[in-house]
Amino acid sequence: MPYYINQIQEKFYQLEWNKVYDFLEFLISVNAYDQNKNNFIDKLNQVFIDERAPYKIIDGLVVPLVSEIEVEEVEKAIEGKYAAVSGHIKKALELYRKRPTADYENSIKESISAVEALARIILKKPSATLGHLADQLNIHPAFRDAIKKLYGWTSDEGGIRHSDNNKKLNVDEKEARYMLVQCSALVNYTISQYE
Repeated sequence: MPYYINQIQEKFYQLEWNKVYDFLEFLISVNAYDQNKNNFIDKLNQVFIDERAPYKIIDGLVVPLVSEIEVEEVEKAIEGKYAAVSGHIKKALELYRKRPTADYENSIKESISAVEALARIILKKPSATLGHLADQLNIHPAFRDAIKKLYGWTSDEGGIRHSDNNKKLNVDEKEARYMLVQCSALVNYTISQYE
């Protein structure tokens, strides 16, 4: 083995846990235009499965999502046709997986902002809030209610978007994961209803 490979291997095994994932993301980004990139990602995902590591690679990021359904919903929302919407989902994903300490509050803000951005685009009302737009969406009433309740949870006086310092919500990985997946699914559902 060449000398520099030995050096890389030695450094790799000295990395903190979170830096290992950063290094894997670096390797994926270096191979971004390589034909073998998808094969490399598939092999890494298989290693995660074999080692029971609760991670998957989505959009070049090592993310703590393990359910294939969750992964599919988030990937589909990222690959969607509206750049503003996919930008919010990508940002939510980045904040959710941020290492060593995730930023769950801002991940939730970005997740609900993706739904709001989509509603603004579809209804052609660029400055309206999701609270006002939800009733105008041509989707099942139960889904409209779900959107309004999620938006209300993030926007009330103790919510994440407009929190009063004395009434701040305590959120963790569970809420951020739920919002990321749920908002991605709502984006995908709404787009399919309008197309």
